[in-house]
Amino acid sequence: MSPTIGTIGSCTSARSAPRISSPNNSGPPRLPEFSGHMRGCRVVSREDDMATQTLTQHNFNTVISSNRIVLVDWWANWCGPCHHFAPVFESSAQQHPEIVYGKVDTEAEPALTGMAGVDKFPTLMAFKEGLMVYSHSGYIPGDALEEIVQQVLWLDMDEVRREMAKQSGDPAPQQSAPNPAPAAAAPQRQASVAGPARYGWPGLN
Repeated sequence: MSPTIGTIGSCTSARSAPRISSPNNSGPPRLPEFSGHMRGCRVVSREDDMATQTLTQHNFNTVISSNRIVLVDWWANWCGPCHHFAPVFESSAQQHPEIVYGKVDTEAEPALTGMAGVDKFPTLMAFKEGLMVYSHSGYIPGDALEEIVQQVLWLDMDEVRREMAKQSGDPAPQQSAPNPAPAAAAPQRQASVAGPARYGWPGLN
């Protein structure tokens, strides 16, 4: 049974998030689907997270393209759920030093936030090998975040690219890396992968 999102929600709305599943003809693998509920936002101070790094318009593409897996927390200082999620994100970063955990202060980076199309906070995005494979707006508890991390770790990107190639009509790229395990056979509900097929947005330096 998949973990469920808590009721803290997001600052602007609640919505479902993609669930991962084995690839099929309808598109690339999918990530766990969770649901949250909106709660009021309040201003709370947010301390710097030592295990995470700050992402800006100037380093975003470099970080995404130079690391195998990157999780990005889009947050705002006025958003209460963002502050509830901050220690959860920090704890996960400490548990997974092999993954880059980045934070985008959306108030300090309005151009980057606008190009990413982020208007709900917090928003979590997961990138693997330069491709965005997950996006969800709203608070995520620790057990649910750990499930997302594990499924991103096991996600077969060769299969993702083959499915993307089928959809675009291009020949599938040849990769020699074996498939480590089926991508999340347990989840039963499905939804489309959110966001652009490739990392980054036009205009980033």
